[in-house]
Amino acid sequence: MMLDIAELMIDSIQMDNFHETIPLLQSIIPEALLLASLDILDRHNVNVYEAPSGYVSYEVTGSESISTVSLGLKNSPIRDFCSCKSYIYAVLSEETHLMCKHILAVKLNNQLKRRSTSILDFEQLCSCIQRQHR
Repeated sequence: MMLDIAELMIDSIQMDNFHETIPLLQSIIPEALLLASLDILDRHNVNVYEAPSGYVSYEVTGSESISTVSLGLKNSPIRDFCSCKSYIYAVLSEETHLMCKHILAVKLNNQLKRRSTSILDFEQLCSCIQRQHR
């Protein structure tokens, strides 16, 4: 339920109401998480990759590593996924957070239409996947 509310708040963010909407989001997202995701956006650390099949994947460069984010997972008990340790621990295991900073950064990035997408061919996609699993 809280995740649905967060999603609705994120979906309502536009450039012209950004500063008014952030305090609302802060009411259900911890301030440190929100600030960390905004820092990722400020640094332009969200990379969007699209395969010829239409599959979209995100790489987010965080403070310690590069995390892979997948949104809108089909046939899965979770909507979104991030490969970072914080997501595994705070979101999946302990359930203390709705999402990690990487997922929030990707969602805000998409909502604010700050996407620059790289279309990958098969070899580039394989290379990207290999890089993510090192």
